[in-house]
Formats: sequence, C-alpha cells, structure tokens
Amino acid sequence: METFYESRAPHVCLYGAIKPAGGVDDPRLEREPVVELDPHLQAKFSMQSGETAAIAFALKHSGSLLLTDDAAARRACESVGLAAVGTIGLILEAARSKRVSVDEALRALE
Repeated sequence: METFYESRAPHVCLYGAIKPAGGVDDPRLEREPVVELDPHLQAKFSMQSGETAAIAFALKHSGSLLLTDDAAARRACESVGLAAVGTIGLILEAARSKRVSVDEALRALE
C-alpha cells in the first residue's frame, strides 16, 4: 500500500511504500491517503505513480513546493501551476538566501 506521511511542519511530506509489519512509527508524521491526479497528466509526462501522487498531494495543499529531481515531474508541475524545484535549485536558493555559504553550496554540488 502506498501512502504519504505528512510532517506537522507546514508543506512537508514524505512519500513511500509502507511495509505491513515492522515499519517505524514516527509520532511526528501523520498518514494521509493517496490523492488521485488526472491520468492524462501522468501519461503526458510519462511519470511514475510516486511523482504523480506527490503532485496530486501538493496540489491539495495550497502554497506547496514540490522537491523533485524528476524533470518530467517538474514540467508537469509547471503545466498545472505548481511550484517545483530540484536539488540544484534547492542548493542555489540556500546559497542566495545565505542559509549556507557559497563554499558549502559548491561542495554540495560536487
């Protein structure tokens, strides 16, 4: 079964497969059922179910930013007006906002 775990922090969610037994139960996370997305969008951008579900979840929560290294998922986000960024964009923004030094950002990009 696939499910989202939503952090109590705003606009943060983790997506993954849940094992029926022996899974770690983290009290900081809450389960939320998978939200469906238009199957035509999934087909148009050739996305897997994980990316599709993450986009649907983010669309359900206004103001969300989807973090994904999947270029097709970022293009799909753009087509539905959802903000998305990959690892490089995240690192660059951290450097621009001075959350990390330029040297730290460059090391992260190596």
